[in-house]
Amino acid sequence: SIPGLLPLAGKRVVINESSLRVGVPQVWSLRPSTAVRSRLVTIKLTPNLSEEVFLAAAQKQLATLGISDKILLTTGKRRTLRIKDKEVVGYELAIEGLTAEESIAIQEQGIGGRRHMGCGLFVPLR
Repeated sequence: SIPGLLPLAGKRVVINESSLRVGVPQVWSLRPSTAVRSRLVTIKLTPNLSEEVFLAAAQKQLATLGISDKILLTTGKRRTLRIKDKEVVGYELAIEGLTAEESIAIQEQGIGGRRHMGCGLFVPLR
């Protein structure tokens, strides 16, 4: 929550001998967009995740959010995320042809796993 983060604003934090200064939190409201994108969506399937399998799984998860199957899914770069000694594979994903309600639902819920680490979070496409 924002009130919990405010005391950290302007403070210096040291992590593994590296320091960083925490800035003031910025808040933006969700806004509908016909197209959204996520830098990295991870879906736990197989170690050798193919683009076709990934797109089918993403479409299935979007259907559970009530998103129409008439949307356009476009994958970007294949990306990896290292967590301890494991490498997690995913793709950049753009979703186009959304209604305002669908766009807000995707921005609120996201898809895939590891959303607490920033994966599967969508923002309006510029």
